[in-house]
Amino acid sequence: MNGTTAWLPGKGNVNFDLDIATQSFPVADIIKFLDLGTLPVTGDVTGTLHLGGPKNALGGNGAIVIENGSLYGDPVTP
Repeated sequence: MNGTTAWLPGKGNVNFDLDIATQSFPVADIIKFLDLGTLPVTGDVTGTLHLGGPKNALGGNGAIVIENGSLYGDPVTP
């Protein structure tokens, strides 16, 4: 992980500018580390991802593969 995170006064005022490169890393750990709450995704992620913007309107792009996981309860297959 490379980039910046800016915490501003007040609850939820966080801005991200992060590049994430990972190999078979639990997506739940990334969600927890970034304090993104509960997202309907499980599994191990491989790839690169850029996340940017305020936490409540986070945007991103990249190329990832989720293995052994699910999205909204439906299985994900690479």
